[in-house]
Amino acid sequence: MQGNPGRREWLEKRLAKIQRSIYRGMNGELVMEAYKGVVPPPPRFDSKYPNSDPGFKDLTGDEYFKYRLENELNWHVKKINQKQRERTRLQVLILLSGAAGAFLAALSSTNSTLALWVALTASITTTLLGWQELKNLDLVVRNYSKVIMELSIISDHWKNLEAEERTKTEVYRMVNSTEDVLWSRNVEYIKAMQEALKESSPDEEASLINRVIQEQRESDRRLRKGMEDAVVGYTAESMKEAADSLTEKFEEALGTLAEEAASDVVQAELAAMKDALREFTENIAERLGLSSSLEEIAGEYKDVEISGNTPRPVLNNLLARYPKTTEAKG
Repeated sequence: MQGNPGRREWLEKRLAKIQRSIYRGMNGELVMEAYKGVVPPPPRFDSKYPNSDPGFKDLTGDEYFKYRLENELNWHVKKINQKQRERTRLQVLILLSGAAGAFLAALSSTNSTLALWVALTASITTTLLGWQELKNLDLVVRNYSKVIMELSIISDHWKNLEAEERTKTEVYRMVNSTEDVLWSRNVEYIKAMQEALKESSPDEEASLINRVIQEQRESDRRLRKGMEDAVVGYTAESMKEAADSLTEKFEEALGTLAEEAASDVVQAELAAMKDALREFTENIAERLGLSSSLEEIAGEYKDVEISGNTPRPVLNNLLARYPKTTEAKG
């Protein structure tokens, strides 16, 4: 946008978009120390070096190539060599630790005191593997390698141009290509994080949580079923014991009553009650003058069977012969 009068407005909007993106990336907590330097800032690198970035100014194609493209290319070449050495050291340490663990495991069959060292070497190997995965050096080396290759191609194309061929069109093409390559480096990291998130997606975590909840519910259901079975079993056993006890006591009471009923004292009392009842009935009959009448009726109708087949006249005659009384019934 060199020479464009609206570039300051465009830069302002671009900075606002970047600030909002940083705010979201920091989870809504924009805790940052205030910048107290001058604007524009001093050279990006040490001012003692003539090739250092001077700050804000309109750059020519050669200046952009020197301050941006060539600088980024050299930085990535330096970093990829450091990452490669670090990866090699980690791989060597992992191999040595694994080999030491295998050697100590073979010796521990004859010497039990070496078992502790086997566990120690195994833990060291596991720690190194975890550190290697955390550093993700393989992805970094591949990412930097791609950036170095693409920047080298752009650099070779710019160097291959003659002075008169380095037009504004070529400058803008170099700028756009370089910025796209550098941005793709960040995109690769974003894609890697997205892939990592896919491996432990919220659906899988929700499925795990649901499984844990389901297992807890099943455990509670089994617990309640066991408690119910225990209560029912205990109640049934208690009721059976109570029924057996009551039956036994009832049988004992019946036996006691039977023994008491068969005793001479009870039999004598029953006989006395029978005699008293008969005497009382005879006294009542004599008092009412019914005794002779009843004996006469009984003798006259002794051969007559009283039933549903008895003729009505006979029944009417019998009822008419029955003596009347003014005493209250019952």
